[in-house]
Amino acid sequence: MRRRLVVLGVLAALALVACSGGDDGDGAAPVVTGGGGNGDDPGSGDVEPCELLSTEEVAAAAGNPVGEGAADIVTATCSWDAAPDATTVGVTFLAFGVPRICAEGLAADSANEPVEGFDDPAFWTFVPAGGGTGSLAVCTEGGQLIVTVTAGAGAAVDEAALRATAETLTGHAIARL
Repeated sequence: MRRRLVVLGVLAALALVACSGGDDGDGAAPVVTGGGGNGDDPGSGDVEPCELLSTEEVAAAAGNPVGEGAADIVTATCSWDAAPDATTVGVTFLAFGVPRICAEGLAADSANEPVEGFDDPAFWTFVPAGGGTGSLAVCTEGGQLIVTVTAGAGAAVDEAALRATAETLTGHAIARL
C-alpha cells in the first residue's frame, strides 16, 4: 500500500507540473481532449494503460515476477504489483491536446531531467526514498505517458537500474499508442 501511495503521489506531482503554467500563445486555456474518445470525457479516451504493456514485458524489465496489471480508472493508471522486496511498475496516460504545454511544464521543474532517445519530449524524475521511485514522462501528441518504477522495500538505491527499466518499458508503451 505504501508503494502504491508513493507511485500515485509521484504521478500526481508530474501531472500537476505538466498541466500547469503556460498557454499556447493565444491567451486561451489549454483544451483537454478525449484522446480519440468521443470528446465528452476528459479521461484517457481510447487509451487503456493496462494495454500499453504486457505482464511479461513488465516482469522482464523489472527483473522479478509481477502480478497482472490492475487498472485504476480514477488516476488513469495501471499498476503491476510485486512482492514487497521486488520492483513494481505503474503506467499512466493523461490525454490532453497541447503537448507543448506538457513539455514546457515538465522542463520548468528543475527536478525533471530531459531524456534523449524518444521522438517526443521526455523527462526523468527520481525520488531516492526507500529503494527509490523514478518516473519517465513523455509528452506525446495524444497526451502524457508516465512510466513509474519503484524499487522494493529495503533495496539499495539504484537510480540507473530504475531508469533503464523505465526507458525500456516506455519504448514498449509508446509503440502501442
